[in-house]
Amino acid sequence: MSTPAVVVRRSIPERFPARYFAEDYELWTELVLRGRKFVMVREVLAFTHKLDWGAGGLSADLWAMERAELEMYKALRQKGLVSPGLRCLLSGWSIAKHCRRLILRPFRTARK
Repeated sequence: MSTPAVVVRRSIPERFPARYFAEDYELWTELVLRGRKFVMVREVLAFTHKLDWGAGGLSADLWAMERAELEMYKALRQKGLVSPGLRCLLSGWSIAKHCRRLILRPFRTARK
């Protein structure tokens, strides 16, 4: 899900966690895992002016993003939303994705 295009009802009890990185990703993941209803709109709702990661802003700090994603999986496990095995699998995938980003980062250019 593209964060700028997400709309959430105010009435849901779940809220953003007290984290500076990946808080939106954690909330959307928790909502999905709790079985909340989602609707996909096949219209362009937002445009971004930079790459998804590594170009600038918070996403430029790849290690902080990775730590937050790993913390997110830990929090989802503590809430009972993922099993220990799934947490391990997701964490491994996340670390592999992080390593890939580190390798690709020097070769990426901003979108025009």
